[in-house]
Amino acid sequence: MRSRGVRLIFCVLALVAIGSAAVFINFSEQQIAGSRGTERAFSTAVRDLISGISDLRMSQAAYVATGQDVAFWAPKAADAAQSVNDSVTLLRSSATTEAARTALDAASAKAAEFTAIDRRARDSLEQGTPVTAGDIILSDGGETEMSLLRHIETARAAEQNAANLAENTGRKREAFAAAVAAAIALLAETFSKCFSVYQQRRHPLKIGIDRDILTALDGVITPVELHRALGFYCANTVYLGHTRTGAWRLDLDGEPAGVVTADEEAHAKAALVKIKAKKEARAAAAKTQSQPAKRLSLADLKTAAMARKTGDGFDNPVESHRRR
Repeated sequence: MRSRGVRLIFCVLALVAIGSAAVFINFSEQQIAGSRGTERAFSTAVRDLISGISDLRMSQAAYVATGQDVAFWAPKAADAAQSVNDSVTLLRSSATTEAARTALDAASAKAAEFTAIDRRARDSLEQGTPVTAGDIILSDGGETEMSLLRHIETARAAEQNAANLAENTGRKREAFAAAVAAAIALLAETFSKCFSVYQQRRHPLKIGIDRDILTALDGVITPVELHRALGFYCANTVYLGHTRTGAWRLDLDGEPAGVVTADEEAHAKAALVKIKAKKEARAAAAKTQSQPAKRLSLADLKTAAMARKTGDGFDNPVESHRRR
């Protein structure tokens, strides 16, 4: 039976290895939470937009209904149409996937059709053909509404799928990190003269050491698990830095078992260059994300719309829509 001291050392080594994995897992969980938060905000905006479309359709149906006051309902319909257009533009600015942006571009084109439908219906009313006005609102408007809703749903599904994919990928990476950490802890405890959970103590391993490990452990670890653990272990920057021409490679007992060749050192240096480039790219991407471009708010869109109306000399929003 192993002594209490040996078991304590193994526990410490395991905690160190798992602690390193925990840092990655915590970072991964933060990314997943951020992705989910963005997707939930997008879905909430979609629900608000759908509610706005419903308000628009109700206002349009009201002013072509018998006995309703056109002067009361027409401005409401015009304002609702502008609100829907603004909301689609705002939603598009918050989309994170190309599929969602493409769908919302199509939705924006459909939303703009409501203004034309509104104008045609009011022209029919002015010409004394209320039945035609009703057909335009109910038939043409209904088709435009259904098409608009399909585009919006496509965008929502694209954002949800992206969030699901990000979460699934993150979970797989977390499981990988935990499994690798456990495998390295096992190797460090079993072959303490060769392996270490401490990165600064890692040195080049004997070529073919995987076969020695599988033989020594006799089924305790699978070839796939070992391959992943060794790949992670040997890709460590300190390990690669120690891979210099003439450096001893160690066997499971910590004894010299070959030396690093010049070609192997060159390969290690090339790997370090790639790792550095990836870190710099991630840092640049993180810096860009920390200072995102200002997205248009609904207030911005309303201000811009009012400026356009004032600049065109139209004080009445209904007349502004009609003349355009």
